[in-house]
Amino acid sequence: MSKLPEAAKANFQTDFARILEQEIELKEATLGVLHQELWLFGQDVKAEPNRLLSLGYSQVRVADKAKCTCYFKDFGLKRLYVWGFGVLLIDLADGAVNSGAQFQGVYINRYRFIPEVVNLNFAFRTGVPHCPEDLGAAQPVTAGDWGFAFKRVAAVFKILRAHEVCAVRELGLSARQAMLEKFPQKYCTCLESLVRMKKISSRFKKLSRALRVVSH
Repeated sequence: MSKLPEAAKANFQTDFARILEQEIELKEATLGVLHQELWLFGQDVKAEPNRLLSLGYSQVRVADKAKCTCYFKDFGLKRLYVWGFGVLLIDLADGAVNSGAQFQGVYINRYRFIPEVVNLNFAFRTGVPHCPEDLGAAQPVTAGDWGFAFKRVAAVFKILRAHEVCAVRELGLSARQAMLEKFPQKYCTCLESLVRMKKISSRFKKLSRALRVVSH
């Protein structure tokens, strides 16, 4: 992947396209791997028994939206929500910091990689999610907002990679790869995806640090 762009505070642009102007490979890899991984999540849901439930995820359906099914799981103080069209990561520590008033998270659309910041009320702590279209997600504006979003993107791919490692260990690499071969839009092999997810997570973590420096 390309070197981190140098950016002086005085002329740094916070527009997403400009931030990733020299990160075309990163953007393409992020889209390709996320799309592929969420397809595999869908196959895990269809398995008998449901593999996500076996791995400790909880399933929630929104009462008035039959097609809006969500799976979520806590990873330490982070909670990952997974829908068919995207993922949301929130930090449960925010509830303690903000006296339970509000959480801030980042939503990533499966088909359009622009991480969006979401402000959530305390009800999310109980595990009652909205459908993605009801989250009120908004594109980051400041360098600080982008830094926050990129840090959460790094955490998302770290979690997705851990999930894929568990799946490969349970099923065996050849069986997992055979499953992936059924996906018409396959981006890379299972082993390659593990390598790419690690690189993606590391890259966004570095971008987040750079943006934090710029925002101060």
